Amino acid sequence: MKKQLFYFTLLLMFSLSGGLYAQDWVEKMKNPDVNFYDVQKAFNKYYVKKDRQIERQKRRMSKRQGEGVHQEEIEVPGFAQYKRWENFMAPRVFPTGERFDPSLTWRENEKYRKQFSTQNAGSWTLIGPTSTIPVGGGAGRLNFVRFEPGNANTIYVGSPAGGLWKSTDAGLTWSTNTDQLAQVIGCTDIAIDPTNVNTMYLATGDGDAGDTYTIGILKSTDGGQTWNTTGLSYYMANTRQISRILIDPTNTSTILVASSAGIFRSTDARATFTLLQTCGFKDMEFKPGDPSTVYTCGTEFYRSPTTDKTGLRSLPVLPPPPISAGWPSLSLIMIPAMFMCLPLKLLQIMVLKEYINPPIADLRLRK
Repeated sequence: MKKQLFYFTLLLMFSLSGGLYAQDWVEKMKNPDVNFYDVQKAFNKYYVKKDRQIERQKRRMSKRQGEGVHQEEIEVPGFAQYKRWENFMAPRVFPTGERFDPSLTWRENEKYRKQFSTQNAGSWTLIGPTSTIPVGGGAGRLNFVRFEPGNANTIYVGSPAGGLWKSTDAGLTWSTNTDQLAQVIGCTDIAIDPTNVNTMYLATGDGDAGDTYTIGILKSTDGGQTWNTTGLSYYMANTRQISRILIDPTNTSTILVASSAGIFRSTDARATFTLLQTCGFKDMEFKPGDPSTVYTCGTEFYRSPTTDKTGLRSLPVLPPPPISAGWPSLSLIMIPAMFMCLPLKLLQIMVLKEYINPPIADLRLRK
């Protein structure tokens, strides 16, 4: 018990102070215009300072706890995350340390496509079978179904490895134009501007099982006929996943994105994005009738209580499931006056109610 208390106290102290000291190298790492070697220098400086602080604190804590406290290795906060980034980036930067442009592949593919007026793939016609499902076939899945605001006949669906499909006749016929988009063979969500349905944002890649990885958020201003990259772009080799996009109905230039890298926000309709909260997130919703409050979850629940959505604070953490069950991702279901969170793959149903008046959070567990 003494040993556990020692490490809990030590880790808590450094987790609370880690953000202050890590700010410099984290900001440089997120900025693609900062030289790779400048990021290295900033992290190494941070690491030396933090490592010394940890050693001093361990000695002080050991004296307070008394003799016999076994001191295991305590990792500097952010070390693993930085080393993963460094390992990926080091062989890809220019000798000068200049970092690559994540949208370069997209632009080069667009140049290549403009050289040809037609696709040289031939003409194909389905000959069957059409009456029975072949063995091993017919078992596809979709990541989302979205209706165009104000028009229930126009439907968009996204598949994890088959792109974006659109129907304008309530689902009788379907078409896709994402087959030729560079690296886009899967998508997880689409957000349509409620004030201009021709403007929409597409979350590429499979945010569910990770069958395909994202290249970022794409934007269309012509109803999905053409797509362009945004300020949130990745290489597939980054192995990122984007699961949810929200457009603020009170200000459609504000966009929120839930991803495996954290929560991002754009206030200029996609040109730039700011990281609000690190951690992996799977789902996100506005509070019904109050878009100033945002709920999001991955393996924890978070809520943004501020009107400008600049901060997210953790809601009560749910009890962990048995080790044999693993820790699944959580999903959100929004209904009037109630906020329900259903973790998948568990026999328990975890329900979190947020009453509109009074605003009290009530956590309940049911079998």
